[in-house]
Amino acid sequence: MVMALAIAGLLAGCHTPSTPSVSVHEVQEQDIGLSQSELDLAEALANFSVGVLREGMADSDALTNYLQAVQLRPDRMNLYVRVAAMRLRRGETAEAVAVIKEACRQNPHSGEARLYLAQIYQALKDGDAAQAACREAMRIEPANYNGYLQLALLYRELGDEARAIATLEESLAKVEDRRPMLRLLGDLYNQRAGNILAATITPDIRKAIKYYEQASREPQDELTIPYLQQLGDMYLMTRQIESAIACFTAIATQSPGDIQVQKKLALCYLAVGNKEKAVEYLKVIADQEPRNSDIQYYLGELYENLSDTTNAVSRFTSACAGEPTTNKPYLKLALFYLETDPRKASQVLESGLKQLPEDQKILEMLAQLYLTNRQEAEAKETLYHLQHVAGRYEDRAMAARLTLHYGVVAQVNNLDENAASLYRQTIELDPSLVDAYVRWAFLLLSQDRKDEAVLVMKKADRMLPDDFAVNYFFALLYSRMERYRETVDALETAREAAAADPEDEGNLDSAFYFSYGSACERNGQFSQAEALLQHAFILDSDNIEALNYLAYMWSERGTNLIQALDYVGHALEDEPENGAFLDTLGWIYFKQGRTAEALDEIVNAMVFMPDDPTIMEHMGDVLAALHRAREALFWWEESYRRNPDNQTIGEKLKARGVNLDDLRNKPESIH
Repeated sequence: MVMALAIAGLLAGCHTPSTPSVSVHEVQEQDIGLSQSELDLAEALANFSVGVLREGMADSDALTNYLQAVQLRPDRMNLYVRVAAMRLRRGETAEAVAVIKEACRQNPHSGEARLYLAQIYQALKDGDAAQAACREAMRIEPANYNGYLQLALLYRELGDEARAIATLEESLAKVEDRRPMLRLLGDLYNQRAGNILAATITPDIRKAIKYYEQASREPQDELTIPYLQQLGDMYLMTRQIESAIACFTAIATQSPGDIQVQKKLALCYLAVGNKEKAVEYLKVIADQEPRNSDIQYYLGELYENLSDTTNAVSRFTSACAGEPTTNKPYLKLALFYLETDPRKASQVLESGLKQLPEDQKILEMLAQLYLTNRQEAEAKETLYHLQHVAGRYEDRAMAARLTLHYGVVAQVNNLDENAASLYRQTIELDPSLVDAYVRWAFLLLSQDRKDEAVLVMKKADRMLPDDFAVNYFFALLYSRMERYRETVDALETAREAAAADPEDEGNLDSAFYFSYGSACERNGQFSQAEALLQHAFILDSDNIEALNYLAYMWSERGTNLIQALDYVGHALEDEPENGAFLDTLGWIYFKQGRTAEALDEIVNAMVFMPDDPTIMEHMGDVLAALHRAREALFWWEESYRRNPDNQTIGEKLKARGVNLDDLRNKPESIH
């Protein structure tokens, strides 16, 4: 490995600052009392130094100096390497090979020389020659691991992992230093295992662990600790927790200041359920790093799991004080204070917002807290802040869904101004989000801003023409406004849209036809209403509301009373205590002239729906037919007070001399 780096570095060239040249001959001529060998060495070093200087100045004569140095000291491998590297950079590949071969000839017992030759061949993509050179190095120095290591790496580069592993395993019985071989074997098997599921031990993982374990039992060097950490991580990954604890404990003994090892030991003890021991390790780290928010937070969670609230709050407080980069400490600490001190929870979140001013989770929790504490001004401001944060999302569809959600929260809490602003922004972000139009329109309707509500739904219709949902909700809006002609038109458009789109066809269900039929009835289109309500029941025989509606519609008109009686009978079989169904039955009896039976059913209906103005009106009508005028007047008045828009009952009362203005101001009776 070192030799590979040497060749690579030399091929890149030297960048020594330029220096004045040195005369070798002057050195030779000096009489300093040295032996010939020493003089040769001195001259070789002088030539080498001059060569380095010239190479740094991109002077091609540097090669001459290196060659002279080689002639003087043919036993120095670094000189051959310099010459070969320069030859390669100049494209003189044959000469480069010849130089290293000469080095091998001059040094017949040097395995290192053969490995340099292998490096040259490898650089020249001559794999066979490189392998041969490696084997020659192994033959010359069979106990030296470098030859086996380089050959294995060569096989690996060629994609022959099996031969690489075989070479390394063969070397274990021959080399003096087994550590590099064992570690590389562990690495190869680990890499071959690839990404595996936690707690899974494959054959490759098992072998990797075996070789790392063997390496850990060899004499220590600078790589012992890093590979022990690798082994410990593999124990953790394969859930061999006791082995991991032993491994990380050994590392901690030699490196007591390694925070990561302390964390892993804490994880190990957590994994075996020993939270107290985990706390012990993390507490040491936390005390060493009081401003480390991550450690303080993690320790707080451990205390929380141990039901030690006091220490948990203390550690979460320390985590917040450490200016964390995540919202977790603030949210966790706020949750602790929510039940005992909501104001303190707000303060924690407010401090978190100073540290993380755009944090969505902190803003969401703070908004909800303000709403709970009835801090309306703060809630409004926080919702506007959230609106700003959500609007900056790159994913506009996600931003739209967030602002819609915040709008719903605002509306539920009667912050209508915020809600309207959020719905408006939702539509700007995603004009296809029907729910935003609908919620905004019905919000406006609740404020009696009917024309504006219609304009919002018309905007939805322009943006999404012939859309089932838009037209269906438009119909509901018109229905609430009692504009039944438009309701029917919108429902017909919705039906046509759904029929034209297979994905929407499922929306034409029993509930849809019930809504359509009831709208037609209110618009005076009785034949069409009858057909649609019948269809609703055909689609869903459990839709007994459709049966009751038909029965009541017929009873109001005084037609099909026998069939109406049959329909409401079926409805009452399913829901015998339904006040609306009982009222329908009573009204059919009334229309049939069965007044006494009608009264019984109307009384029964009132038991289940005591405040319904329609049932009260029916009660008055039945009592009037029974010549119980005073009682009839009482129930008509009660009905009118609950529904003063009912003109029919208003006329009945005026005909009997009742002042409707006085009646409106009269408190409701308790009956």
